Amino acid sequence: MLHRYLRTHALFGANTDVGKTLFATALVRASQALGEAAYYLKPIGTTAGTDDPGDDGHVRTFAHGVPTECLFRFDEPVSPHLAAARAQSRDDKYAVPTDHEFVRAIERHAKQVAALCSASESEYASLLVETAGGVHSPVLSGTSQAEALRPLRLPAILIGSHALGGISATLTAYESLKLRGYSVDAVLCLKEDRYANWDYLRQYFEKERQIPFACASLPPERAVNAQAERASMTAWYDSITAASERHDEISLGSLIASLRTRHAKRIDDLDTAGQRTLDTVWWPFVQHSHVKTPADVMVIDSAHKDSFSVLASESSDESDPMLEPVFDGSASWWTQAVGHSHPELALTAAHAAARYGHVLFPTATHKPALDLTRRLLDTAGKDWASRVFFSDDGSTGMEVAIKMALHSYASRSQLSIEKSKSLRILGLSGSYHGDTIGAMDASEPSIYNANVHWHSGRGFWFDPPSYLIENGKIVIKCSGSQWKHEASATFESLAKLFDLTHRLEHDELAVTYREHIARHLTELREQGSIQAGALLLEPILMGAGGMIFVDPLFQRVLIDTVREEDHGNLPVIFDEVFVGLHRLGQITTGNYLGVKPDVACYAKILTGGTVPMAVTLATSAIFESYLGEHKVDALLHGHSYTAHPIGCAVAVKALELVEQAVEEPHVDVARQRWGMTRPAMPFSLYDPDFVSEISSLPTVRGAMALGTVLAITLESASAGYASNAAQDVLKNLIYPPGEALAIHARPLGNVVYFMTSLNTQAPAIRTLENRIRDVLG
Repeated sequence: MLHRYLRTHALFGANTDVGKTLFATALVRASQALGEAAYYLKPIGTTAGTDDPGDDGHVRTFAHGVPTECLFRFDEPVSPHLAAARAQSRDDKYAVPTDHEFVRAIERHAKQVAALCSASESEYASLLVETAGGVHSPVLSGTSQAEALRPLRLPAILIGSHALGGISATLTAYESLKLRGYSVDAVLCLKEDRYANWDYLRQYFEKERQIPFACASLPPERAVNAQAERASMTAWYDSITAASERHDEISLGSLIASLRTRHAKRIDDLDTAGQRTLDTVWWPFVQHSHVKTPADVMVIDSAHKDSFSVLASESSDESDPMLEPVFDGSASWWTQAVGHSHPELALTAAHAAARYGHVLFPTATHKPALDLTRRLLDTAGKDWASRVFFSDDGSTGMEVAIKMALHSYASRSQLSIEKSKSLRILGLSGSYHGDTIGAMDASEPSIYNANVHWHSGRGFWFDPPSYLIENGKIVIKCSGSQWKHEASATFESLAKLFDLTHRLEHDELAVTYREHIARHLTELREQGSIQAGALLLEPILMGAGGMIFVDPLFQRVLIDTVREEDHGNLPVIFDEVFVGLHRLGQITTGNYLGVKPDVACYAKILTGGTVPMAVTLATSAIFESYLGEHKVDALLHGHSYTAHPIGCAVAVKALELVEQAVEEPHVDVARQRWGMTRPAMPFSLYDPDFVSEISSLPTVRGAMALGTVLAITLESASAGYASNAAQDVLKNLIYPPGEALAIHARPLGNVVYFMTSLNTQAPAIRTLENRIRDVLG
């Protein structure tokens, strides 16, 4: 929440009774004295009864002319969540506001204030939002207010504690705010000389962290009557508001000036970010000649749960906020699993950074690496993997996987070094395994590697039979030059499509696939065109190639066939960088196929999108192929940040959160909606009726949903990554009419795809579906 002409700050306290309302009153008075139009908001007020004017009443009394507001008031001096619960128990018609409703109420009030400011003659305006209790005091729902208010990410003013133990309480509150992504613009504290906390805190914040610090003398003791009380407090406010700057403290006037400067700097940083990026940054997968103006650059101020907070386009209405939420429709290049800036992941990363930083890994170990290894072997690697190799991203993880598999095959086949260098990969057309040179060579020539001068696709790629829901029916199509005859089949449900036990025995396609695969493998062997050393697959769904849903029966038959002695008994690599770890509804897509790989790679979801990291899992046989007397026989591949403790610790926590997310009620409802009655049956978080409806639109060739992924193939004269067919759809999604949800997504040629986190709730997904329906319809 940010307005160009309205400076808004959230006033947090290190604890209760630290003087938040006193400082709030002093700050709005100081703002007034400097010519600002000052406003005050208390989102939640709990008072000692109907005669208690509350904190907003105190501000009105001593800051004359300052408009004040309290959004949710309770006549009971208890924590807000208790006050709300008791109000509900007294009146069953009272509904406790959700965190979303609570935040929206604050946003609406700020917009109203911004509208008043734009009509005001004052050059500056400010809104002070005073929170309740300490940083983690709960809001009405029971959520910590630091977390509940996080979507707004208001710059914070922290009121330190002057009491015994106040230094620790203040530093803890400061670190809590930082861990949740808040910027702390100033720290204030009452000046109590017995403990002299203010002196220590001034040094800590102002000297060491360059955060402005101000203090004020203690307020007078309570007077004997209301008139005397008012007089003494007025005199106190007059004194601290007018206090001049001294060598040991800063005046409130100077503090307000500093807050103005910080507000202006933040706005300037956002306003100029687009041009500064165009001038200095080289983006991946972007033709820079197509990005011409700063308006074409999405400036992200922060991200939280499912959304970015981005710089809005210029508006003629000065009351409109400068930042707007945009749904992250691609899960930030497929990395998000439990939402942006998850507090548990942030806390885990901070703890690991404080405990380890980074430590070298060869012949060493540490708890995060061991914990992650055990979790992976017990889940994705269950009953097949015995070793975990660490690397830093999916592409390098795939480099490792390819090295492992080819070396294992060469060792088992007793090939010479020279002979082993001619080994090739078997894979699927449309595959993509990364942008490092080895991973590129394990894919067919495509737009991704066409201009890479060292690339020489080293392998053979089968044209895979793919499927989509077309006009409400699941249709498999076998097409391409490799197929003697084009074929198709129709299925009533995903459950039947994925019932491989039945299909292997009774589906005629199983026979067609076996004959097709065996014929090509025999031809390759007899012609001597290539000697295959491994089979490399993106199981179930090939992502970057255009969200190609491959018939699982074909992949199963292919795996079974290459593992036959007549066809080389090849090691099988699963590239699960994109599809693994519950992205498609299973911890590993091997559960859908009913087979285990020899090597598998995981990344993206692995750390919940918090830090880059990848792992490659392997069987004992793969590992033992590297054992020998000489170092040159070892797997000589590594990174300085191998088994990065921060990444390992975050991955353990992320996988724990993922496992919790897939057991949430909204996931069970989705399973039931798709008729999932067995653990390995497919389902999606998207509604099956919606997918069927979309697949029947005249602008759509077909659609498919699985797990968190929705892919829509548009009718277009051109297809593939180079197609621009999706651009108009994406433009209409990112620039919605009125207050409709803005959605950011990236195209894959004529394919529009969307991805959620695993814990994205059903209402958010229904809203996403409605926006897609509106745009495509």
